[in-house]
Amino acid sequence: MLPALRPGRPARGFTLVELLVVIAIIGVLVALLLPAVQAAREAARRTQCTNKLKQISLAMHNYHDTHNVLPFATTYVTPSTTKHTWVELILPFIEQTSLYENLNFSVSNEHADNSELHGKRFTFISCPSNPRGDQLFPVGKTAWAESSFTHQGLDYPLCIGTVQPDFTTPDCTSNSSFCISETDSANVWNTHMKGPGVFNRSAVSSKFAEVTDGLSNTFLAGERLAQECNWGGAFTINFPCTYMAQKPNSPSRHKPATAASVDEWWRNCGFSSQHPAGLNMALCDGSVRFIPNSIDFTAWCRAGDKADGQVVDLP
Repeated sequence: MLPALRPGRPARGFTLVELLVVIAIIGVLVALLLPAVQAAREAARRTQCTNKLKQISLAMHNYHDTHNVLPFATTYVTPSTTKHTWVELILPFIEQTSLYENLNFSVSNEHADNSELHGKRFTFISCPSNPRGDQLFPVGKTAWAESSFTHQGLDYPLCIGTVQPDFTTPDCTSNSSFCISETDSANVWNTHMKGPGVFNRSAVSSKFAEVTDGLSNTFLAGERLAQECNWGGAFTINFPCTYMAQKPNSPSRHKPATAASVDEWWRNCGFSSQHPAGLNMALCDGSVRFIPNSIDFTAWCRAGDKADGQVVDLP
């Protein structure tokens, strides 16, 4: 005869208190790990950004080797009906030769002959840390006011040195020795003079030999949040370049409380980025440095000019 079976012990589960303790521990671990994960992702994005600026610098050097001069930044205020920017000119040097050969430079980049540019995205001009870096802006958007076709913003403008911006009070106002006057800035643009920087806001070009302050001491290009510049498009001829008159990530680029409309703040075209505490800048020797927002403003301005005799040590 089989022995009587004893009743089994009831299965013991987690109590509510135990579950809450486990959830709380998981929450603490996530809170501790999330900043580290975000920092790692930003470090990766910043490295990508650095590589893109290096790509642009290398393209500029290859262009110079080929033509013995750097490309002009823009055809702004040029007595011509054609509109073009440096982004188009370096296409053969970033593995876009076929696109370049299909462009018609005798007519504007807005012309139907150049429709391959219209609505096209280019990865080499967008910073991965900028959430709107590869966004296309339609015709009529304030930030892309001087172009009649949909195109991408430009996150890496060229440096035009210590000239003053349009409409925005420059940070150099308190010491005019940091940047040339607004009148002189306008003369540089409108008379096609070579400005203090390597590039200019018109169709004039420089050679590396003219950078007498040293290629490793002079800015070639840098970062800008395209969507915060009134003319921030890659093919908008007005401002595919920018100036040193605003501090890196200048607070003045943010919309003031008194602004009546978005037009009053979508004008600051100074260097800026989404990277914490600073931005990437390319030097004329092809190197790229991360410049902190805390850089001495005098040093910042001097590094933007190619031949002012004021050589500074950058961070």
